[in-house]
Amino acid sequence: MATSSEIEQVRRRIGDSVKSNTEMLLGDGSTTLFDLKFKNVSNVVVRVSSIEVDNYTVNGKSGQIVFTEAPADQASIQIDYTYSAYTDEEIADMIGQYGVSGTVVECLNELVVDSARFYDYSQGQTTDKRSQIFEHLQKLLASAKADAGLSGGEVVFGKRHPEERAGRSFGEDLSRSDKWSDNNV
Repeated sequence: MATSSEIEQVRRRIGDSVKSNTEMLLGDGSTTLFDLKFKNVSNVVVRVSSIEVDNYTVNGKSGQIVFTEAPADQASIQIDYTYSAYTDEEIADMIGQYGVSGTVVECLNELVVDSARFYDYSQGQTTDKRSQIFEHLQKLLASAKADAGLSGGEVVFGKRHPEERAGRSFGEDLSRSDKWSDNNV
């Protein structure tokens, strides 16, 4: 079982601070399901017409609020909550599987892959105009791998190969093994 200090250590190393948000919505008398702007929400407080209510359930992972009874037509709905890239449970599960350093590497791998989705590869954009966030994530990932004693490794969409386990060294980088690659000189 991961401790809260281990979870906070992972959050600090990957730059995943817990943030707060407030959303103002308007009831229509029939809608009971509301999608929040962010996912992985917690510490939800809901006020309808400035009165705190508890007639709702929260799906923290998807960021959805479901009222048991729809707020009245034109009722103001204020939803205060916190959110983060990873839930405490997700981080704790990864710590149990990979340890703290391995969890940092796994999280950063996923974040790098997610940020790479913003490239327009159909237009040939691969290395030009990289965002500062993408470059920062790559530097954090390289540092985390060095701290964990990892180099190379087989990574597919941010997930390590199932046979690779924490504490076991990884093989050479096989991401480009064709004869045209500069990596195989």
